[in-house]
Amino acid sequence: MKKCGLLTGNKMIMRFETEKNKTLKFALMFLYALSAMLGLGFYIRVHPAIALNLYRVFVPILFIIITPQLFFAFKHRLFSKLDIVLFTVLATMILYGFVMFFLSEYVTSLKDSLKENLEVVLGIFSLAILITLIKNENDLLTFIDIVKVLFVCLLIFALFEIFTDIHLPLSRYSDYYLMQRLGYLPSVPFYSATTIFHNENDYSTYLVIFAPLFFANKKDSRFLFIVDCIILGLILFVLQINRAWICSVALIISVVFYLLVNNKSFLKNILKIILAVAIYQCVYFFAGILDPNFYHMKMGLLNELSGQQETASIGLGSMYRRLYTYFVSVKNMFVQTYGVGIGPGGFFNFLESLNDKDLLLSPHSMWVEILVEYGIILFLTFAACIIYLFYNVCVLFKNTKKEIYAQIICMVIAFVLASNAPSGFFGMDFMWIPIGLSMIASNLLILREKEKQNTYVFRKESY
Repeated sequence: MKKCGLLTGNKMIMRFETEKNKTLKFALMFLYALSAMLGLGFYIRVHPAIALNLYRVFVPILFIIITPQLFFAFKHRLFSKLDIVLFTVLATMILYGFVMFFLSEYVTSLKDSLKENLEVVLGIFSLAILITLIKNENDLLTFIDIVKVLFVCLLIFALFEIFTDIHLPLSRYSDYYLMQRLGYLPSVPFYSATTIFHNENDYSTYLVIFAPLFFANKKDSRFLFIVDCIILGLILFVLQINRAWICSVALIISVVFYLLVNNKSFLKNILKIILAVAIYQCVYFFAGILDPNFYHMKMGLLNELSGQQETASIGLGSMYRRLYTYFVSVKNMFVQTYGVGIGPGGFFNFLESLNDKDLLLSPHSMWVEILVEYGIILFLTFAACIIYLFYNVCVLFKNTKKEIYAQIICMVIAFVLASNAPSGFFGMDFMWIPIGLSMIASNLLILREKEKQNTYVFRKESY
């Protein structure tokens, strides 16, 4: 009985501390989400080679704020072994980057090397912030609500871009001379949404990774259900307008997986999909009424995939050049470095040295980028961590049947697939959020198992 009283007292203290720091925790979560999801759109260039944005400013500050909690967590071994392994892998990548700057013939730019190292450093900070601030399911749901609100803000701006052809300065469509070189006529609207990103592929990747957060929720009211349908319909519309076929495929696979694992809400999920597609068709029809060029310039997903397959069969098109770049870059990395890697920031020089006009000069895949730049060992350990996190989230969903964990599973699936869409994925600040949420879910699973064991021991001792 004494132990029971002690446990109750600890819970009361934790509750008191949570309530006391609730406002501060919310503010810190909001600042992180704001910087990670919208940070690219707010930047200043302090030097020709240095640009500061919200993410690069806020994340180090937030990391300093949570440092006392980090020390406490390490002292009391509150981090899981998987957390420590992943942090170790990322820290090794940073060390590897510094070493390869001096050893690799392909890493010739100090700026490019330091930039990629900085992105990994900020990634470590991001993950530490997330797993420190979000300790329970309520915190997780609060953070996800913040993410969803920011997501909707960008989605609204994307529609504004599509229908007005007005873009932010950092968008490639704001560069008249670049568009002229690419063959766009000044009189033809671009009909693309980039929002705070440089191009439409980057934004489409962002859309797909966070789209699962709007999948069906049994606790949603009828109003929220309709809102989710509208948002998913608009996501489909933007993906088609951007001709983001890789991201569209990633979204379809994540939806199918969600239907399979969350079979208790199968009919409700099917209804949501039908309504989302109907809303997409309505918006697309409305866009066609405003300007018939929509129908001529933007083809459907099946037509896009068919066209990519046809051009790939004759050695042309985006699909062919991507796959060819993947194969040639990985093959030559093993031949020339024996699997050690070429070093971060050296991808462009490495492919340029091959002197092959069919090659793209950027990785166009996060996984190929990590493998070629960091080598086979770091690639396999990083991939193993992601796979194990995915497995833990699946187990947690199986044990709890809570839809939030099914949504995180689909986020990871979308992340793994859609990270092959942009020309380069490192430097996209939001990429650490699905990894961080998976780590949080994994830690909640471990905590759940420990509580079961403690309950069993307590009951055994009581008898």
